[in-house]
Amino acid sequence: MEIVEEVMRNPAFIAFCSAVTKKIVPDYREFVDRPMDLSTIAKNLRRAGGYHTADAWMQDVRQILANAKLYHESEEEAMMRHPAIVPAAQQMVEEAEKAVERRAADLKLADQFFDAEKVLGRPLSAEAQEAVDNVGRMVFPGGVTASGAPVAPPPKEEPTSEIQPAAEQEGGFGGNPELA
Repeated sequence: MEIVEEVMRNPAFIAFCSAVTKKIVPDYREFVDRPMDLSTIAKNLRRAGGYHTADAWMQDVRQILANAKLYHESEEEAMMRHPAIVPAAQQMVEEAEKAVERRAADLKLADQFFDAEKVLGRPLSAEAQEAVDNVGRMVFPGGVTASGAPVAPPPKEEPTSEIQPAAEQEGGFGGNPELA
């Protein structure tokens, strides 16, 4: 939720904060079958059972960009084309991805199945991966794989309980003939 709120506070992304209505853009639904906006994403996050995975959430964020391209880059005539919308939507997706990367360790802590590479479509930076690995080691003693899957810890080596016989020494106790 924090990531969506952070993106929504950015004035550059105001066009994506609420749903496109027929009153604002009458022909929008002729181009876009699956409308999406940040307020809908926020509502889905607040709703019980909203997003089951971070990947599903990111797909909705990317849907905003896909919709911007469908409408504003269409070959067909559209009523309200704005050349700045698609680059702004691309920047919004990039900002959301950066926020996911900055919070990757927290997301991993909250969800052991969080797979940053799947959500971002690329590997994490070395710094973010190290933070995720550290969380993984705290929560999962065996660590985690690059995709974030827990690894079983190596079996503990049991200390040897066999008593080794002492080498025989000549005479007495502890090799001291006077203690014989």
